[in-house]
Amino acid sequence: MFDSDLLENFLHIIDHGGFTAAAKSTYATQSTVSAKLARLEAQAGHRLMARNRRGVIALTREGREIESLARETLRLHALARRRLDEQPLSGTVKLGMSDDIASAGNYPRVLAEFRREQPAVQLEVIVGAGPALQRDLEQGEIDHLLCKVSGELPAGAVELWREDLCWFGRLDASTSDADALELVTFTPPCAYRTRAISVLTQQGMRWRGVYVTPSLNGVLAAVEAGLGISLLPKSLASDAMTRIPPGRLPAAGRIAFAVLSRSDIADRANTVFRAMLEQLLPPAVQ
Repeated sequence: MFDSDLLENFLHIIDHGGFTAAAKSTYATQSTVSAKLARLEAQAGHRLMARNRRGVIALTREGREIESLARETLRLHALARRRLDEQPLSGTVKLGMSDDIASAGNYPRVLAEFRREQPAVQLEVIVGAGPALQRDLEQGEIDHLLCKVSGELPAGAVELWREDLCWFGRLDASTSDADALELVTFTPPCAYRTRAISVLTQQGMRWRGVYVTPSLNGVLAAVEAGLGISLLPKSLASDAMTRIPPGRLPAAGRIAFAVLSRSDIADRANTVFRAMLEQLLPPAVQ
């Protein structure tokens, strides 16, 4: 066990470039600084510092290892103290997200971890259609919104990641340009559906909706069963789905995923929760 006071003294010597400067910075005597270093070296069982003829301090190999240990140890001590000194979070946090986001990745696990860490915070999650949730956010009915953004990010939004949109399903080699493509989509309004129809129309390709559902599971099941094709981010596709090779259908670009929050949020519970949301990874990375 290394005494944290001795580790701190050791770093003062390094950071201030010598025993005299370290003593001044800690309002101690030079002999006290030297004595603490000697005690740390006794605990380590190695010499940690050496001086050359010009008085320049050099760390030994063991000294460099102890320096790294000391900085990490004192960082963890400071972190523990801050957490103990902080008052527990309390209040209510309301999060909205669409079904495709809620159903992908490990978001339920992440939210459960937040609840375990902050048991006094009442967390409410609403899964629904993106535009409706956007209105809820504007009206103050929810505090935060995880959403997909097809164009420019709204004011105040923080982009979390971007993904390629890809076509999935079974496309027969005999399919001609005159055939109407059979689309499986989310219930409108939906950014994936809008992008799919837009790129097909721009290329003069005919399409018709054969399966419209509000849920991600519904889209996946329909595509897996061969009812039609769908445009989705790669992270949402199931292993049972076939990706249509690039070039067979028009490229659909990328789509952004972002977090939006009420502009008047100031309480600690929502501030901490927002910071957690900004660290979320794409479903494929989690």
